[in-house]
Amino acid sequence: SQQPRGIKGEWVDALVRLLKEEPDFDRGRKKLATSCGQERWVVINRHRWLDPVNDTPVQLVLVEPIDELVGLERDLSSVQDRLRFAVGCTNDGLWDWPDMESDEEWWSPQYYRLLGYEPGEIPSTIEQFTELMHPDDRDKVFRAVEQAMENRGKVDLTYRLKVKSGQYRWFRGRAAVHFDEAGNVVRMGGSIQDDHDRVFALECLEQSRRELRVILDAIQTPVTYVHSDGSILNCNEAACEAMGKGRGHVIGYNIISLYDRQYYKKMSSSMRKALSEGAPVLGLESVSADANGQPKTLMTNIFPVTNSEGECDRVVAVAVDVTGLR
Repeated sequence: SQQPRGIKGEWVDALVRLLKEEPDFDRGRKKLATSCGQERWVVINRHRWLDPVNDTPVQLVLVEPIDELVGLERDLSSVQDRLRFAVGCTNDGLWDWPDMESDEEWWSPQYYRLLGYEPGEIPSTIEQFTELMHPDDRDKVFRAVEQAMENRGKVDLTYRLKVKSGQYRWFRGRAAVHFDEAGNVVRMGGSIQDDHDRVFALECLEQSRRELRVILDAIQTPVTYVHSDGSILNCNEAACEAMGKGRGHVIGYNIISLYDRQYYKKMSSSMRKALSEGAPVLGLESVSADANGQPKTLMTNIFPVTNSEGECDRVVAVAVDVTGLR
């Protein structure tokens, strides 16, 4: 094997010294150290036999420098340590499908824990993943994967997986597809994130909205939800009928375009008062024209509503037609 110029003898001396210190060592890695403090890694193979002529022991020692290999291994170990640290710090479950001709995947320990299992407790395979997925979500997920392969895109969607307890929980899955130089799909990897609480909260919110819509439309009194800038955020059917317009021509519009000028002025003034004082303004009486141009008397109560930051930025206006009582 090649030795550094000018110090060949020192490396030989270091090798001889090592073999004397470890007379039983025959093969493996060792670090040679010269008397000058220089070091290098080598692989040693020592062969021993008896000379049949002189009946004396003979040794053949083969030495191969591996400093570059050891450096690469050290760099790889450092990268692996950083990867293990990063994987251990994230709450996401990571997965890798390195050979898409095979069913085998790699799942991180957190991937297993999100599903309620200990690492390695169940197989990390495409077949196992498919079995865990809710039947109603399989077509959606695999269709998204096919589209990502065709369009070189990414996957980002929610689906349900069965955890160890037998319950289905919602997860957000992200994935990326890797291609070779010829454009062939060669690898895929991604993550899962427990999204159950968020999806459940959205479902509850949507259910509450549906229930609120039913309740509002069941009320025969006009109810309008108005932002501080005057735009209508929501209303019931009775309010739409009172304004003579469909919901699509009410929600998002400003009250200035929906009410006559006299009622608008009183409404705006009462809204500002309710918002500034944070207290209801009751008994706002005004006379306006109905859809047929006939005068009608409205009694409106305005209630301020606070947002998530505790600020009053919208009101609920409940108007009662008291024309027949006047």
